[in-house]
Amino acid sequence: MDILDRQLKIKMVQENAKKQREIAQENARKQREIAQENMRRQREKVEENARKQREIAQENMRKQRENARIQRQIAEENARKQREIIEENARKQREIAEENARKQREIAQENMRKQREITEENMRKQREITEENLRRKSQNALIQRENIKREREMNHSNNNDSINLNNNQNNNLINSDEEEDENFGICPITKQYMKNPVLTPSGNYYEKDAILKWINENGNDPLTKEPLSADILIEDNDYKKAIIEYKRKHNK
Repeated sequence: MDILDRQLKIKMVQENAKKQREIAQENARKQREIAQENMRRQREKVEENARKQREIAQENMRKQRENARIQRQIAEENARKQREIIEENARKQREIAEENARKQREIAQENMRKQREITEENMRKQREITEENLRRKSQNALIQRENIKREREMNHSNNNDSINLNNNQNNNLINSDEEEDENFGICPITKQYMKNPVLTPSGNYYEKDAILKWINENGNDPLTKEPLSADILIEDNDYKKAIIEYKRKHNK
Protein backbone atom coordinates (compact mmCIF):
# COMPACT_ATOMS: atom_id res chain seq x y z
CA MET A 1 0.00 0.00 0.00
CA ASP A 2 2.79 2.33 0.81
CA ILE A 3 4.33 1.61 -2.54
CA LEU A 4 1.07 2.29 -4.32
CA ASP A 5 0.59 5.45 -2.34
CA ARG A 6 4.05 6.57 -3.15
CA GLN A 7 3.56 5.73 -6.77
CA LEU A 8 0.22 7.45 -6.72
CA LYS A 9 1.76 10.52 -5.11
CA ILE A 10 4.65 10.40 -7.53
CA LYS A 11 2.18 10.14 -10.36
CA MET A 12 0.13 12.98 -8.89
CA VAL A 13 3.30 15.03 -8.42
CA GLN A 14 4.30 14.25 -11.97
CA GLU A 15 0.79 15.03 -13.13
CA ASN A 16 0.86 18.33 -11.24
CA ALA A 17 4.28 19.10 -12.56
CA LYS A 18 3.03 18.36 -16.06
CA LYS A 19 0.03 20.57 -15.52
CA GLN A 20 2.30 23.25 -14.04
CA ARG A 21 4.56 22.98 -17.12
CA GLU A 22 1.55 23.08 -19.38
CA ILE A 23 0.18 26.03 -17.45
CA ALA A 24 3.61 27.68 -17.56
CA GLN A 25 3.89 26.92 -21.27
CA GLU A 26 0.38 28.22 -21.82
CA ASN A 27 1.17 31.34 -19.84
CA ALA A 28 4.42 31.73 -21.75
CA ARG A 29 2.56 31.25 -25.02
CA LYS A 30 -0.03 33.78 -23.96
CA GLN A 31 2.72 36.15 -22.85
CA ARG A 32 4.40 35.75 -26.23
CA GLU A 33 1.09 36.31 -27.98
CA ILE A 34 0.45 39.34 -25.77
CA ALA A 35 3.97 40.61 -26.44
CA GLN A 36 3.57 40.01 -30.16
CA GLU A 37 0.18 41.71 -30.10
CA ASN A 38 1.67 44.60 -28.19
CA MET A 39 4.56 44.78 -30.65
CA ARG A 40 2.10 44.63 -33.56
CA ARG A 41 -0.01 47.37 -32.03
CA GLN A 42 3.11 49.34 -31.27
CA ARG A 43 4.22 48.97 -34.91
CA GLU A 44 0.76 49.96 -36.10
CA LYS A 45 0.85 53.02 -33.84
CA VAL A 46 4.31 53.91 -35.09
CA GLU A 47 3.20 53.39 -38.69
CA GLU A 48 0.01 55.35 -38.05
CA ASN A 49 2.01 58.15 -36.46
CA ALA A 50 4.46 58.04 -39.32
CA ARG A 51 1.56 58.10 -41.83
CA LYS A 52 -0.02 61.01 -40.00
CA GLN A 53 3.31 62.80 -39.90
CA ARG A 54 3.69 62.23 -43.64
CA GLU A 55 0.16 63.47 -44.25
CA ILE A 56 0.81 66.51 -42.04
CA ALA A 57 4.10 67.15 -43.86
CA GLN A 58 2.40 66.73 -47.28
CA GLU A 59 -0.44 69.02 -46.19
CA ASN A 60 2.05 71.57 -44.98
CA MET A 61 3.93 71.32 -48.27
CA ARG A 62 0.65 71.66 -50.19
CA LYS A 63 -0.27 74.69 -48.10
CA GLN A 64 3.18 76.16 -48.63
CA ARG A 65 2.88 75.60 -52.39
CA GLU A 66 -0.58 77.15 -52.33
CA ASN A 67 0.73 80.10 -50.33
CA ALA A 68 3.63 80.45 -52.75
CA ARG A 69 1.17 80.34 -55.69
CA ILE A 70 -1.03 82.95 -54.00
CA GLN A 71 2.03 85.09 -53.30
CA ARG A 72 3.09 84.81 -56.96
CA GLN A 73 -0.41 85.75 -58.08
CA ILE A 74 -0.43 88.71 -55.69
CA ALA A 75 3.04 89.76 -56.90
CA GLU A 76 1.98 89.38 -60.56
CA GLU A 77 -1.23 91.30 -59.91
CA ASN A 78 0.70 94.05 -58.14
CA ALA A 79 3.23 94.12 -60.98
CA ARG A 80 0.39 94.26 -63.54
CA LYS A 81 -1.32 97.09 -61.65
CA GLN A 82 2.03 98.88 -61.34
CA ARG A 83 2.60 98.52 -65.10
CA GLU A 84 -0.93 99.78 -65.77
CA ILE A 85 -0.33 102.75 -63.48
CA ILE A 86 3.01 103.50 -65.20
CA GLU A 87 1.43 103.12 -68.66
CA GLU A 88 -1.52 105.29 -67.65
CA ASN A 89 0.80 107.95 -66.28
CA ALA A 90 2.91 107.75 -69.44
CA ARG A 91 -0.25 108.02 -71.58
CA LYS A 92 -1.44 111.03 -69.59
CA GLN A 93 2.00 112.60 -69.88
CA ARG A 94 1.94 112.03 -73.65
CA GLU A 95 -1.55 113.51 -73.86
CA ILE A 96 -0.46 116.52 -71.81
CA ALA A 97 2.66 116.92 -73.97
CA GLU A 98 0.60 116.58 -77.17
CA GLU A 99 -1.98 119.03 -75.86
CA ASN A 100 0.75 121.51 -74.91
CA ALA A 101 2.39 121.03 -78.30
CA ARG A 102 -0.99 121.54 -80.01
CA LYS A 103 -1.61 124.70 -77.98
CA GLN A 104 1.90 125.92 -78.78
CA ARG A 105 1.26 125.28 -82.48
CA GLU A 106 -2.07 127.08 -82.27
CA ILE A 107 -0.43 130.01 -80.47
CA ALA A 108 2.39 130.07 -83.04
CA GLN A 109 -0.11 129.86 -85.90
CA GLU A 110 -2.23 132.59 -84.32
CA ASN A 111 0.85 134.76 -83.84
CA MET A 112 1.89 134.09 -87.43
CA ARG A 113 -1.63 134.89 -88.61
CA LYS A 114 -1.67 138.12 -86.61
CA GLN A 115 1.82 138.95 -87.87
CA ARG A 116 0.69 138.29 -91.45
CA GLU A 117 -2.38 140.46 -90.87
CA ILE A 118 -0.21 143.21 -89.42
CA THR A 119 2.27 142.85 -92.30
CA GLU A 120 -0.53 142.81 -94.86
CA GLU A 121 -2.18 145.78 -93.20
CA ASN A 122 1.12 147.67 -93.17
CA MET A 123 1.73 146.72 -96.80
CA ARG A 124 -1.81 147.75 -97.69
CA LYS A 125 -1.36 151.08 -95.94
CA GLN A 126 2.03 151.48 -97.58
CA ARG A 127 0.49 150.70 -100.98
CA GLU A 128 -2.30 153.17 -100.28
CA ILE A 129 0.23 155.81 -99.27
CA THR A 130 2.37 155.02 -102.32
CA GLU A 131 -0.64 155.03 -104.62
CA GLU A 132 -1.84 158.26 -103.06
CA ASN A 133 1.59 159.82 -103.54
CA LEU A 134 1.70 158.57 -107.12
CA ARG A 135 -1.82 159.82 -107.68
CA ARG A 136 -0.86 163.23 -106.33
CA LYS A 137 2.28 163.26 -108.45
CA SER A 138 0.19 162.27 -111.43
CA GLN A 139 -2.33 164.98 -110.64
CA ASN A 140 0.47 167.49 -110.20
CA ALA A 141 2.00 166.42 -113.52
CA LEU A 142 -1.42 166.69 -115.16
CA ILE A 143 -1.94 170.11 -113.60
CA GLN A 144 1.47 171.18 -114.85
CA ARG A 145 0.61 169.94 -118.30
CA GLU A 146 -2.71 171.78 -118.17
CA ASN A 147 -0.94 174.93 -117.01
CA ILE A 148 1.56 174.64 -119.87
CA LYS A 149 -1.30 174.04 -122.26
CA ARG A 150 -3.17 177.08 -120.93
CA GLU A 151 -0.05 179.24 -121.13
CA ARG A 152 0.45 178.17 -124.71
CA GLU A 153 -3.18 178.83 -125.51
CA MET A 154 -2.94 182.25 -123.84
CA ASN A 155 0.25 183.04 -125.76
CA HIS A 156 -1.52 182.27 -129.01
CA SER A 157 -5.00 183.53 -128.14
CA ASN A 158 -4.61 186.58 -130.37
CA ASN A 159 -4.19 184.48 -133.53
CA ASN A 160 -7.44 184.33 -135.55
CA ASP A 161 -6.40 181.29 -137.55
CA SER A 162 -7.08 178.18 -135.46
CA ILE A 163 -5.10 175.99 -137.86
CA ASN A 164 -2.05 178.23 -137.51
CA LEU A 165 -2.62 178.24 -133.75
CA ASN A 166 -2.57 174.41 -133.60
CA ASN A 167 0.46 174.27 -135.87
CA ASN A 168 2.23 176.86 -133.73
CA GLN A 169 1.36 174.93 -130.55
CA ASN A 170 2.63 171.67 -132.00
CA ASN A 171 5.75 173.37 -133.37
CA ASN A 172 6.41 175.04 -130.04
CA LEU A 173 5.87 171.75 -128.19
CA ILE A 174 8.10 169.89 -130.61
CA ASN A 175 10.81 172.55 -130.47
CA SER A 176 10.62 172.65 -126.68
CA ASP A 177 10.86 168.86 -126.36
CA GLU A 178 13.57 168.65 -128.99
CA GLU A 179 15.68 171.03 -126.95
CA GLU A 180 15.16 168.98 -123.79
CA ASP A 181 15.51 165.49 -125.31
CA GLU A 182 17.23 164.52 -128.49
CA ASN A 183 15.20 161.24 -128.47
CA PHE A 184 11.94 163.12 -128.69
CA GLY A 185 8.92 160.80 -129.00
CA ILE A 186 11.01 157.62 -128.51
CA CYS A 187 9.69 155.12 -125.95
CA PRO A 188 12.43 154.14 -123.44
CA ILE A 189 11.13 150.55 -123.57
CA THR A 190 10.50 149.87 -127.26
CA LYS A 191 13.10 152.39 -128.54
CA GLN A 192 10.53 153.37 -131.20
CA TYR A 193 8.27 156.39 -131.75
CA MET A 194 5.25 156.24 -129.49
CA LYS A 195 1.80 155.87 -131.06
CA ASN A 196 -0.19 156.08 -127.80
CA PRO A 197 2.01 157.94 -125.27
CA VAL A 198 1.07 157.88 -121.59
CA LEU A 199 2.52 159.99 -118.78
CA THR A 200 3.69 158.62 -115.38
CA PRO A 201 3.73 160.58 -112.09
CA SER A 202 7.52 160.84 -112.43
CA GLY A 203 7.03 162.80 -115.71
CA ASN A 204 8.24 160.05 -118.06
CA TYR A 205 6.46 159.08 -121.29
CA TYR A 206 6.07 155.47 -122.47
CA GLU A 207 4.22 153.58 -125.19
CA LYS A 208 0.96 152.49 -123.54
CA ASP A 209 1.08 148.77 -124.42
CA ALA A 210 4.77 148.53 -123.49
CA ILE A 211 4.41 150.19 -120.08
CA LEU A 212 1.31 148.14 -119.24
CA LYS A 213 3.25 144.95 -119.94
CA TRP A 214 6.19 146.27 -117.90
CA ILE A 215 3.94 147.13 -114.93
CA ASN A 216 2.34 143.70 -115.07
CA GLU A 217 5.78 142.05 -114.88
CA ASN A 218 7.71 144.47 -112.64
CA GLY A 219 5.29 146.88 -110.98
CA ASN A 220 7.53 149.94 -111.18
CA ASP A 221 8.68 152.78 -113.42
CA PRO A 222 11.45 151.49 -115.75
CA LEU A 223 13.53 154.66 -115.33
CA THR A 224 12.95 155.76 -111.73
CA LYS A 225 12.10 152.30 -110.30
CA GLU A 226 9.31 153.93 -108.28
CA PRO A 227 6.18 151.78 -107.69
CA LEU A 228 3.75 152.21 -110.57
CA SER A 229 0.23 150.99 -111.34
CA ALA A 230 -1.81 151.13 -114.54
CA ASP A 231 -4.65 153.17 -113.09
CA ILE A 232 -2.50 156.27 -112.57
CA LEU A 233 -1.18 156.50 -116.14
CA ILE A 234 -2.34 159.58 -118.09
CA GLU A 235 -2.96 159.57 -121.84
CA ASP A 236 -1.59 162.74 -123.47
CA ASN A 237 -3.20 163.50 -126.83
CA ASP A 238 -1.27 166.77 -127.20
CA TYR A 239 2.02 164.94 -126.92
CA LYS A 240 0.73 162.36 -129.36
CA LYS A 241 -0.04 165.14 -131.88
CA ALA A 242 3.38 166.65 -131.23
CA ILE A 243 5.08 163.34 -132.06
CA ILE A 244 3.07 163.05 -135.28
CA GLU A 245 4.03 166.60 -136.24
CA TYR A 246 7.66 165.96 -135.34
CA LYS A 247 7.76 162.83 -137.50
CA ARG A 248 6.09 164.75 -140.40
CA LYS A 249 8.52 167.63 -140.05
CA HIS A 250 11.57 165.35 -140.00
CA ASN A 251 10.19 162.80 -142.47
CA LYS A 252 10.37 160.02 -139.85
